[in-house]
Order: sequence, then structure tokens, then C-alpha cells
Amino acid sequence: TGGERRAIVLDIDETSLSNWPYLAANDVGRIMHGPCDLPEGPCGWVPWAEMAAAAPIDPTLEVARLAQARGMALFLITGRPESQRRATERNLRAAGYPAWAGLYMEPDGAVFASAADFKAPKRRDIVAQGYTIVLKMGDQLRDLEGGWINASIYRVQVHGKNQVTVQFDHPGRHGAIIAKKYWDQGKPCP
Repeated sequence: TGGERRAIVLDIDETSLSNWPYLAANDVGRIMHGPCDLPEGPCGWVPWAEMAAAAPIDPTLEVARLAQARGMALFLITGRPESQRRATERNLRAAGYPAWAGLYMEPDGAVFASAADFKAPKRRDIVAQGYTIVLKMGDQLRDLEGGWINASIYRVQVHGKNQVTVQFDHPGRHGAIIAKKYWDQGKPCP
């Protein structure tokens, strides 16, 4: 069960940070190793991540700042390996993300069948610390799966360097149910 403290949980890649230069250089493919030759490509993920050059996804950054201003804790859960922690933290700070309460990264060399197999237990850990997760955002449904939905699910999809959509209006899902209750009463949804 959750606690009195509220928290939001964000994925990093293509949710909090945009790797568009890396993706564009690789024709939206994923190359793990090798040099990063921008903008022409190819660009290996390891040197790209070490550059800490991923730009913030502005709507997600706004949500993080608003949540923190309202007293909520920020947690980030990513499939990036632990060996990239320093570069990831440097990138998040440079992108303007507020202080986070926790950054969970996959152990080096770990293999999970699905992102949910790593991320869902981390969300359980957050709840065990006394938090109620009021929002989780990710660009893939696997970022959100795993049964730990306290209040809402939001899916972010990157369409280009400066364009994303945030989808939360699925009938039957927590975000839409909560919003509808407010709207049916003629009230704005907080």
C-alpha cells in the first residue's frame, strides 16, 4: 500500500530525455558500440550516453517541476546500465531536471525479458518507502506495466526533435476515470 508521501515515476529515454540526434544518425536504429559520429552516423549508444547531450523533453520536464513544486518526490527508472550513472545524472542535471529522490538503473550485464520485469519491482520499492505513486510516464507500455498503478498512466511518444504527444485519456484507465469524476462535477482536474 502507498503512504502519505506522493511521488511521480519517469522513464528517461524518449520520455524525460530525447535521444533524437542519436536516433537520426542511426536511421532510428539502435547501435550499442562503436564511435558516435554526429550528425552523419553511425553513433554508438555507449559514447552517445557518455556525451550526456540528450535534450530534455520539455512537457515531461514541466511535469517534473510542477510535481516537485507541489511537494511530490521524483523517481526515475531506466533501462540504462549502472555503468552510465554519472553520465546520466550529469545529463539530467544539465537538462534542468529537479533533484530526484531516486534513480534506478539496471545492473551492468543484467538481462530482463521485459522492461516491466525490472521496473515494476522498483516501483514496489518506492511504495514500500511510504510513497503513493500518483503518476508514471514512459514511452513504451512496458515502462508502465507490472501492476503498480496508483493513480494514472501516461504514455509519451516522440514524433520528432521537437514534437511529442502525451496520451492519458483512455476510457477505463485511472487518469481518465479520475479526470472524469472532476469534470462530471464541473470542477477542474488538479
